[in-house]
Amino acid sequence: MVTLEIQVLIALVLAFSSVSHSLPRWVSPSPESAYHIVNSELSTKRGDYFKRTVKRVGNQTIEMEGVAAINGKLDTFYHIAKDVPAYRTWALPNINQRPAGGQYLVKILDLKPVPKKNNQLIADFGINLPGIRRKISRGFSIFTERGKNDVTVTCESTQARDSILSSLTGYIIAFPAPKQKERLWVYFKGRTKLESWLLYQAIPEKLLAHESSDRIQTVLDNFGNEESHQ
Repeated sequence: MVTLEIQVLIALVLAFSSVSHSLPRWVSPSPESAYHIVNSELSTKRGDYFKRTVKRVGNQTIEMEGVAAINGKLDTFYHIAKDVPAYRTWALPNINQRPAGGQYLVKILDLKPVPKKNNQLIADFGINLPGIRRKISRGFSIFTERGKNDVTVTCESTQARDSILSSLTGYIIAFPAPKQKERLWVYFKGRTKLESWLLYQAIPEKLLAHESSDRIQTVLDNFGNEESHQ
């Protein structure tokens, strides 16, 4: 489940540096194929738009994939996103407040920069699932590649012993929307592997989707607020 929240932060909170060769094989960002997907989905849309799917893909792994259209310029997007330590300031406001009311089962408590490592964060989570109530922390390395007409952000979790989360990995690719001034199209994909087969089987997909969707909109709003300030 945490994948959906951190992928929200990675997928639409964004960061950049250069692609890591230690990432799993499925993480092979291709601007050409990603652009084909967003163009097919968004070419007839106007205004803000968001669509995502959440599913189990086997091997105790949960995947989220989606597209979005948001306000923004690619250069400003890059400028904000590459400053990874600043995520703690602008990405977290209202992140645990559900627009429809009620409580999230997983709360994002903090995003702490790692001293002397400007592309790493420590994410603190509070988990409140049936039979599982605890706080956990995971480190993340965030890498960036700036193309001629796109920005690719790749994120991978660092190793952690005795964690219910075996790994969290994902990427986002952003493009300027053609013929739409100050609009961005984004494609994102992320996967989380759980240590517990029982937990993997027990979490309903509708619940996974519900936990992620509202937060994605919150992060989009926060990103827009930060861009307007800059």
